[in-house]
Amino acid sequence: MTKIIKSEIEKYSIQLLEKQDYKYIYAPSIAPDSENPERESFEDVILTERLKTAAGRINSSIPADIREDASKQIQRLKQSGHSWKHL
Repeated sequence: MTKIIKSEIEKYSIQLLEKQDYKYIYAPSIAPDSENPERESFEDVILTERLKTAAGRINSSIPADIREDASKQIQRLKQSGHSWKHL
């Protein structure tokens, strides 16, 4: 029987996503203590600036103030401890 190794599953998943034009970024390179931090702590799952950029690109016809409000609401969900499975 062949064993499934977590690292092999991760590599395969990354390759599949890269084939769909997703960009892989090694987590330590955007860590809070890196040269280019994109989060304040390792507990931050949502990369706020990336979310705002993607929302602007995907929803360019929606006014910026409404997109900003949506971003703030997502941050409030995170801060209040809501689980995504409850949404």
